[in-house]
Amino acid sequence: MRDELAEVLARGLPGSKRGVRWEDLQPQWSLWVTPAAAPASRPPYFPRCTDEDDQIFIDLALSHRARWLISRDRAVLKLAGRCQKLGLSVLTPEQWNRDR
Repeated sequence: MRDELAEVLARGLPGSKRGVRWEDLQPQWSLWVTPAAAPASRPPYFPRCTDEDDQIFIDLALSHRARWLISRDRAVLKLAGRCQKLGLSVLTPEQWNRDR
């Protein structure tokens, strides 16, 4: 997951003209992130993401009963309705900031 985050940050954030270096973010990541094991298997009722690379985010959030999954990824955001039925709100950063 860190590799995926580093790749996304390198592309740049909305409103930013340059990417964010993982090395600059890593100290904050270490303060705020709690490592969690990936689920051993995916229950059949978990929504399937059209982008297999993003499936781990859905599976991890649902298996650990996260309240929110914040993403800009279209394939992840398309699952918002199905995830909501399972207690997971899938939101853009703007939605999360506005709604909380």
